[in-house]
Amino acid sequence: MEAGSFAFAGAGTIWIYAPSYAAQPITARRLAVLHEYFHTVQAYLSKQRSGRAPLWIIEGSAKYVEERIGADRGYSNFNNRREDQILRSKTLGPLASYETDGGVPSRGGHGEAYTVGFVASDYLVQAKGADTLKREFWVALGSAPDWHKAFSTAFGYSPEDFYAAFESYRSTL
Repeated sequence: MEAGSFAFAGAGTIWIYAPSYAAQPITARRLAVLHEYFHTVQAYLSKQRSGRAPLWIIEGSAKYVEERIGADRGYSNFNNRREDQILRSKTLGPLASYETDGGVPSRGGHGEAYTVGFVASDYLVQAKGADTLKREFWVALGSAPDWHKAFSTAFGYSPEDFYAAFESYRSTL
């Protein structure tokens, strides 16, 4: 969405505001709705605990799902968007630095968590399958004492081990 946009998704609620949202191409509006809709899925599956996860997986997985489902419906080209996210991520810091930082400009970032989180989400899907990212992690988060335990339960390794493996993978892109 454009600068000056604001979107919120919570327990069964999606709210999108942008001064010229209606003037945007229908595909851009649909992608924004897909992104926000996935946040409602995260909240539902995690029993309203999705905010306890790192920002990179909250926003990165929503960006990943937005692009994947959007491509399936003809709103975007997933491979082109994936390459764009990989290219943009090359100048950004390590994934672990976006656990709480790198959100939208209104929250002090420039979307870095979305970008690096998208690439990390793509990596997780390649390694563990789409259902693990789209469902299993969020369900585990609903009953785990913290996101670290939920991550280990869903993906099979600690966040620290994942960060190391991901940064090694990322250096090959």
